[in-house]
Amino acid sequence: MTKIKYIHCLGTSHTAGGGFEFESNNPERNVSLETYYSIEGEEKSQFNFSFPGQLQKLIGKDIQVFNHAKQGYGNDRVFRIVYDIINKIGFNFDENLFIFEFAGMGRREYYSNKLKEFITLNWQHEIDENNIATKNGAKLLGVASSYFYETQKTYDFIKENNSFFESYVENFVNFDLEFNNISRETEFFLSYVEKLKLNYYFSSPPIVGINGYDKSKEIIFGDGKFFKKSSSILDFSGDNELIISKETRGEYNDSHNSLKSNKIVAHVIYNKLIDDEYIPGVTKEIDWEWYYTNNLINKK
Repeated sequence: MTKIKYIHCLGTSHTAGGGFEFESNNPERNVSLETYYSIEGEEKSQFNFSFPGQLQKLIGKDIQVFNHAKQGYGNDRVFRIVYDIINKIGFNFDENLFIFEFAGMGRREYYSNKLKEFITLNWQHEIDENNIATKNGAKLLGVASSYFYETQKTYDFIKENNSFFESYVENFVNFDLEFNNISRETEFFLSYVEKLKLNYYFSSPPIVGINGYDKSKEIIFGDGKFFKKSSSILDFSGDNELIISKETRGEYNDSHNSLKSNKIVAHVIYNKLIDDEYIPGVTKEIDWEWYYTNNLINKK
């Protein structure tokens, strides 16, 4: 019998439940969420509307699902959180399982001595159709400690230092070096994970070099008939138009995973955990046609 008691989900906003910030202080976002996502049986919280939250509902209360993901953050935060978790006194490797959503380029965390917390910088490189950078540097897209949950103190700090952040990504961020950094850091992390024999899967596989990664850790989302298959929750949602703006018929403009997507992802992961004997139970058949034909949100 399996001993898994804790499931840790880590990644970007696509794991965090981006778009479903019910607890935020953003009036426009709150109105959209109340309008379209006040659904009977669904707790109005970002955790519940994320795929880890939906996974918790399927698994029940005997196993705890943690959503450690955070909007705007990338792999470096994943590495930091995992290290902190497994180095806690009393950590039991057999009782814990990790689900990693690896990020792409354009995001990195830094610690602010003034705020005494981490912030993330998000940027965009200019590249051509061959994925080659057209110029050095990058364009700043955003800075945050916690998107949509900022305190006034943090907001003022970011506004005060915004020109510095813009200058930093323009003058000190290089496309090729960033790509190599991500590959190198991820390979080191996966070697660390393998050495410790962690139980883990990928909800989105990593960017790595020629050494590759263990593809048995991938999870395939989609059935190939009603939904295109993908090993990445981001691509699964995008390729099948399972994003919030489509789910709300353009009324709530957000490109994150829709509720339908998060329910499907959770269902697939749940069955995978049972098939691989990490958790007890019987797999639940996924009615792909039902998911394809039905809208889950309020029709207002």
